[in-house]
Amino acid sequence: MPADTKRGFSSDRLMDFLRVEMGFVKEFACSPFQVGSICPSSRALAGQLVSLARDAAEYAPLAATEGLIIDLGTGPGPVTGELLRAGISPGRIVAVERSPSFARTFRQRYRQVPLLIGDAVDLRQMLAEKYPDSPVAAIISSLPFRAIPRKIAVRILRELHETLLERGGVLIQYSYAWWMKHALSESGFSPRVSRLVLQNVPPARVEAYVAEPEYRPKLML
Repeated sequence: MPADTKRGFSSDRLMDFLRVEMGFVKEFACSPFQVGSICPSSRALAGQLVSLARDAAEYAPLAATEGLIIDLGTGPGPVTGELLRAGISPGRIVAVERSPSFARTFRQRYRQVPLLIGDAVDLRQMLAEKYPDSPVAAIISSLPFRAIPRKIAVRILRELHETLLERGGVLIQYSYAWWMKHALSESGFSPRVSRLVLQNVPPARVEAYVAEPEYRPKLML
């Protein structure tokens, strides 16, 4: 590769990094409780999320091997980027984001990946309109439940629970709060896999859950 091309590639990546980081900080300053963090997920964290999604059928038999992988609360797209790098087809990825600013950044970076703009509490409706018959392999959630008001968190968990009961798949959630596993377990989700990611600021726990049909979410955050 010519030197000029190398410099151009490095410059493009640097500009993309700065644009994403500055956009994230700005979004956090405007809506700290919706964003939940001052910086995007690290590649190490996103990689663990993707690993659990890719192997979902191994620990959750109802997860469709070639089903949709929903990147919920995608932000500027760190998880989607790792999904693509892992060889997941863009047609299997469905990104969901409510922030217009993050949505614009995402579309600039990943034009080939479908993006649904809306709220997590309306996930089933959004999927019914665009993917009425598609099974789900995994929902990768980057939602900051510790910062979301309790009543809204309960509604979101109910929506995710019902989505998985209808379409199969697993919920993959990361959190900086150590009580999150217990909270989800008390909300109709049964844990399957748990991993600690130290290469993230702050360190985070990544966990995979299946929805139990005999329960309904009743999380009290």
